[in-house]
Amino acid sequence: MIKKYTRIGNVALVVTVVSLGIVMYVSANKLISEDARLPLIAVYVISLWTMFWAYARAKGRSGALGIALPFLNLIGLVILLCLKDLSNLPPDWACEKCKGKNLASDSTCRYCSAPQPS
Repeated sequence: MIKKYTRIGNVALVVTVVSLGIVMYVSANKLISEDARLPLIAVYVISLWTMFWAYARAKGRSGALGIALPFLNLIGLVILLCLKDLSNLPPDWACEKCKGKNLASDSTCRYCSAPQPS
């Protein structure tokens, strides 16, 4: 996993848990009005999306996946945890002859059969 995004995800996870705890405590004890809870809820939602985005990026996935998965709630979290880590895979390569995009495991271009540059 990419460490930079893992650190961002860990910080966002802590902020998410703390803000959710504060919202639940304040709501249960009716310490502030309903309108005053909206900023706390906004912090929770933003940190939740940031956490999903950062963990998706840490696994080498698109950040858009991390933005879409929170809509699935717990199922989205399970999907995120089950995703294969793609961050350690070698990058794809472009053919110098035809500019076709090839997988890192391809030894020759799949479009023009030119050998992979070394």
